Order: sequence, then structure tokens, then C-alpha cells
Amino acid sequence: MAGDSELVDDIAFDFFKRGKALYKLSRYDEALASYDKAIEIKPDDHYAWYNRGMALYKLSRYKEALASYDKAIEIKPDDHYAWYNRGIALHKLSRYKEALASYDKAIEIKADNHSAWYNRGYALGDLSRYKEALASYDKAIEIKPDDHYAWYNRGIALHKLSRYKEALASYDKAIEIKADNHSAWYNRGYALGDLSRYKEALASYDKAIEIKPDDHYAWYNRGIALHKLSRYKEALASYDKAIEIKADNHSAWYNRGYALGDLSRYKEALASYDKAIEIKPDDHYAWYNRGIALHKLSRYKEALASYDKAIEIKADNHSAWYNRGYALGDLSRYKEALASYDKAIEIKPDDHYAWYNRGIALHKLSRYKEALASYDKAIEIKADNHSAWYNRGYALGDLSRYKEALASYDKAIEIKPDYQYAWYNRGIALHKLSRYKEAIASYDKAIEIKPDDHYAWYNRGKALHKLLRYKEAIASYDKAIEIKPNFYEAKCNRGKALSDLQQVIDRE
Repeated sequence: MAGDSELVDDIAFDFFKRGKALYKLSRYDEALASYDKAIEIKPDDHYAWYNRGMALYKLSRYKEALASYDKAIEIKPDDHYAWYNRGIALHKLSRYKEALASYDKAIEIKADNHSAWYNRGYALGDLSRYKEALASYDKAIEIKPDDHYAWYNRGIALHKLSRYKEALASYDKAIEIKADNHSAWYNRGYALGDLSRYKEALASYDKAIEIKPDDHYAWYNRGIALHKLSRYKEALASYDKAIEIKADNHSAWYNRGYALGDLSRYKEALASYDKAIEIKPDDHYAWYNRGIALHKLSRYKEALASYDKAIEIKADNHSAWYNRGYALGDLSRYKEALASYDKAIEIKPDDHYAWYNRGIALHKLSRYKEALASYDKAIEIKADNHSAWYNRGYALGDLSRYKEALASYDKAIEIKPDYQYAWYNRGIALHKLSRYKEAIASYDKAIEIKPDDHYAWYNRGKALHKLLRYKEAIASYDKAIEIKPNFYEAKCNRGKALSDLQQVIDRE
């Protein structure tokens, strides 16, 4: 009987050995059949069950692999390899918590199981438990300091914790161990980008691409780095390369549109945004920036429709509400523009642009006091908003509060000394206050900045006229008429100045 038992064991062992040999040859189906035969002969052979699990794993039959590992563990509960590989199978099935428990069991049995510590970190990462993942990677590295995978994934965990400098150091260590670790070079670039070190990021992406030329992610993020460096044409070429490799890379199409917009190539930008939307119809950013491109092309109604779509997808898209207001303003639909600005402000109360343009809309509706309050709010948020100071002056002028208007124009000019409109309207305010000499000085400044401003020449003429300086007034009117030959008011006032001059001559 003992001899028969030994013979059975020998036959089972032969099938087991055959399975291992076939496994090494990557003939996993045949290996599986051999392990099955060994188990049929010797059902309590935990090695056969374990190796059967390995073959099933290689065949991507993870549930069956799991069952085999369970059987191996049932026979030999302290087999850390079986516990470890059970964790791997569970990991592949996205059962991360169970995988973690299996890795823990493997470590409990064999505390220096480097791979178990490493994959434990991986599972914790998949559970977004990055601090714990970091501790596991540290343990794996303590056991095996030259494990570039552990250093790399340690970098990933640090990256997820926004500890970019430390992540960078981990990626560097992974690269030091394995210089052609493409993923480490790629994520190194990513970390450098997060640190706003775009030139260095670019060099890292270039290295990743050198190792793996068909990595569309590296080409895409290379484009982002170039974009951040304002190298828009080069960024465009990188996005194009990413798209060439992966035509449905929605982000590449979107950022391609962005780069084209920065190059003022709005029609092409529009086509890129359309492609991004075709791939991902619910991308509110693409709809929003599509609106911007249409806006730049003066296609205001279409821009409005794009902003509306962005808002439909993301109701709190503050920028879409703001630019919707802008488009409505360009369509002279000021009441609707006002409602859009109000919505933008509700979402982002400290947006000085929205307060400013809200003021413009109210101004257009002749609601000057309300416009003034909006400009004041814009200035409260951003004291150096020269346009708000200027339009505040304009609103005060419309309310006949010329001294206050003058102070506002002065503030606008203090911030932006070459602000031609402010100098011109400052002249108007001084004119209204009968301070004609000062008004002339302001008009002169406006003309110095913009010599072909016929209104400045015209109002300069009127101020000179008030000072009874008829010859100079006539010369100013002449200049206004030279710039704008059909300027009726200038011709009328020129005629009156000539008449007044003639009366002076006659009296002499």
C-alpha cells in the first residue's frame, strides 16, 4: 500500500513539474491542465493549487485564480506567497480592501515580504489612502532600496498629497535606479509643472517621449508646459502630436483650441473646441471657450448659445455667466446682460470685472446712480482698476456732478497716464465747470496721445472760443474738420467763431 501511495505521489509530482515547465514556456492553458491533473491525483497538494492560481492569473481568469489561492491557503494557512498572490488577484478584480487584507496577512507571516509591502501601498493608493500608501512604500524601500517601482509609486503618493518637491525627489530616485523608466520621467514633468517649473518639466517630457515616442499623455502635457511658457506654436505642435497618436484625446483637442485662441486664430480654435465637444459633449470648459472664440469673431448670438450650454452643464460656471453678460451687452441687450452679471456676482462676489461691466450695462440703461454704485464696488475690490475710475467719472458727468467726475478722471490718469479717453473726458468735466484753460490743457494731452481725435480738436476749439481766442478756436475746428470732413457741429462752430472774429475786427 505504501508503495502505491508513493507511486501516486510521484505521478502527481510529474504532472506538477510538467505544469511548472509549461508555465515557464508561457503555455499557461497547458500548464493549467497539468496542475488540474496533479490535483485530481493529489487533492491536498497546496503547491499545485497555488501554481494553478498563478496559471489562471496569467490567463486573466482572476476569480478562478482567487479560488485556487483560497484552496492553497486552506491546506497551508501560513503560505505567504499564496496570501500575497491572492491579494494580487483581488487587486485585479478592483476589490482593494480585500486585497489589502491579503497583503496584510502575507506581511504578518513574512514581515520582510517586499512585494507585499509594495502592493499594499498600491492598494492603499487605489483607496485614496495616500499617507498610508506612502508608509507602505517606505517599508518596501527599506527592505529593497533599489526598487525603482516603489520609488516611483512613492512619488505618485506624495504627488497626490500635493507634496510636489518630495514627489520630485522620489521620481529622481526611481530614474537614478532605472534611467529608462518612462513613467517616472513623465510624472517628474508633471510634478515640475505643479511647481511652475515649466522649462524643467518640458525637459522631463522630452525624455519620456525619447523613451516612449507614442505616449500621447507626454505629448499632451509637453504642450501644456509650452503653453505655460507662452510658446503657443510649439504647444500647438505638441497637441497635434498627441492627437495624431490618440485621435479621441479630448483634452488635447480642447487645449489645442486654447493655444489657437492665444494665437488669435479663432476660427481654427472654434473647430478644435467643436471636436472636443464631439468627443465629450458635457465639457463645460469647451463650451465656454467655444463661446469666447465666437465672441472674438463677433458672432455674439452663437457665443451666447455656447455660454448657455456651458451654464446648462455647470450652473455655477461664474466665467460663463460673466461672458454671457458681455455678449448680451455687445448685442445691446443690457437688461439681460445685467441679470447675467448679477448671477456671476452671486457666484463670485469679489469679481471686479463683473461689477465693472454691470456698471456699464446700468450706464447704458441710463441708470447712472446704480452704475456709479457698481463702479464703486469694482474699485473697492481692485483700487487700481483704471477703467472703473474712468467710467465712474463718466457716470458722475451724466449726473452733472462734474467736480467728482474730475476727481475720478484724475484717479484713472494717475493709474494709466496715457489714458486718452480719461484726458478727453477730464477736459469735458473742466469745460462744464467753466475752467476753460484747464480744459484746453486736458484736450491737448488727449490730442498728444491720439492726434486724430476729431472730438478732442472740436471741444478744444469750443474751449478756446469761450476764452474769445477765436483764431485758435478756428484752427482747432479746422483740424477736427480735416480729420472728419462731414463734421457738421465743427463746421457750425467754426462759422460762429469766424463771425465773432469778424465782429472784433469790425469794432477795431
